[in-house]
Amino acid sequence: MGNPRGRPFEAGNKLGKGRPKGSQNQATVALQEMLEDSGTGIMAKLKLMALKGDRTAMRLCLERLLPVRKGRPVYFRLPVMNTVADVAKAQRMVLQQVSKGFLTPEEGQSVSGMIQTTLQCLLAGDLLPRLEKLEQERAGQKPETERESRNVLEESEPPDREADSEPPDRVIERAPPDEVVERELEEASP
Repeated sequence: MGNPRGRPFEAGNKLGKGRPKGSQNQATVALQEMLEDSGTGIMAKLKLMALKGDRTAMRLCLERLLPVRKGRPVYFRLPVMNTVADVAKAQRMVLQQVSKGFLTPEEGQSVSGMIQTTLQCLLAGDLLPRLEKLEQERAGQKPETERESRNVLEESEPPDREADSEPPDRVIERAPPDEVVERELEEASP
C-alpha cells in the first residue's frame, strides 16, 4: 500500500482508562432532567392529541403501549431426537406445521435451524468413537469397544431426555389441539 499518511499512533493508552462504565453523555443527562420537569405534561398533550385523531400521536402512543415483538415462543411437540432418522422425522413435522399455518415460515426456519444443530451434534457424537477407534488401531493399540467409547458421551447427556419433549402447559392460540399433534406423531412414526 505504500507509506502511511501522517504520524502513526504510539502503542498504549497514555491518557488513562477512558470513559468510566455507566457514565452518560452530558447532553443526555441534561435532556433527561428537562423531561423530568415537563414529561407528564408532554405525555398528557400527546394523549390529548391522539384522542383528537392525530395519527402521528396515535402511532407514538401505540408504539409505547404495544411494542413490536421480535419473536414469540412456539409450542408444539417434537419427537426425541436420538438418531438421524428422528431428526428427519422432526424436520418433516416442522414442515407440516408450516404448511398447515400453525407456524410462520420464519418460525419454521428458526426451529429447523435448531434441529439442524441437533443433527450436527448427533453426527459429531457418532464420529468421535469411530475416530478414537481408528487412532488406536493406527497406533497399534487394542481398540476400545464401542460401548466403552460411548460411555463418555452418555455421561454428558441429561438423565431424562423424554421430559424435554413434553410441551409446556401454556399453548398459543394458533397451536393445533393435542389430538391433532398426537395423530400426526402416530402417522409420522413408522
